[in-house]
Amino acid sequence: MSFTFAIIGGGLTATAMLSQFVDKVCHEIDPNQLNLSKIQIQIFEKQDTFGPGFPHCDRNVMPFHITNMCAKDMGIQLTNPADFQEWVSDHQHHLKKLSPHLLNGADDPDRCNHYPRAIMGTYLKEKFQEAHRKAQTLGLMVDLHSQSEVIDLEEKHNQIRLTVKHLGSESTFSCVADRVLLATGHWFKNMEGATYFPSPWPANNLLQKIPQGEKIAVIGTSLSAIEVVLTLTSDGHYIRNDSNELAYVPPANPRRFVLYSRRGLLPKVRGKMGTYRNTFLTHENLESLIVENNGYVKLEAVFELLNSELEAAYG
Repeated sequence: MSFTFAIIGGGLTATAMLSQFVDKVCHEIDPNQLNLSKIQIQIFEKQDTFGPGFPHCDRNVMPFHITNMCAKDMGIQLTNPADFQEWVSDHQHHLKKLSPHLLNGADDPDRCNHYPRAIMGTYLKEKFQEAHRKAQTLGLMVDLHSQSEVIDLEEKHNQIRLTVKHLGSESTFSCVADRVLLATGHWFKNMEGATYFPSPWPANNLLQKIPQGEKIAVIGTSLSAIEVVLTLTSDGHYIRNDSNELAYVPPANPRRFVLYSRRGLLPKVRGKMGTYRNTFLTHENLESLIVENNGYVKLEAVFELLNSELEAAYG
């Protein structure tokens, strides 16, 4: 009895699914008990490349668009979250040509680095190709449909019929699957017009279609909003002032932004933890306050210690 599994989308989720499925087959399935050639995997992707997906494709992003998590947490292997960081370490000399700042003179890249999205895309592309090769070696049938959009699903007799449009020729075809994984990422409402953009990607699309001097409303203040602002201010440049601090110099006719948010909050700044040790707000000083005040501590006294600590740390 054959089994067909369809994956709609060929980006991060599809890559993680295929990679972990193949690993489970390798380590947990006895080929003598299951005919792997009877398992067919169909993967449909609108772009011409499998792995990166839309927000990690080097054609859609710019070098300053970075991942929102540390490298050590970006791996697609459930049992090894550090897989991405290990891949970066193994490929560091090649990656340094793409992003020279990654190594900063160290033998290994920083595990808490936030890498350019395009670097993550390269990792995903390689992981997809690796999983595809392993699947073929095992005897699994994997059919890849690039530049293909699934435009309809119809459930019938415990199966699902997919209607697929090839984006190059506009021709359509149908196929049947026993199970389907939706791995399409975010869905955006298709609104026609030159003044509405449903996504930060492709970044060049924003630069080309939003002239300098325009007033722009960005709905949201989270990561995507920040990436929009980064894209549309990239025609400025940075200089170092007399204090050796970087200062942004906008173009002659800069775009102007208003960011709208339900909560009115910007993303937290995720810095690196330094080696600073408290000298005022310490466990010992708090214990002393408790002893001196017969078991009670006024909040004012704690704030005095905190204020002294902040002054010592930041001046």
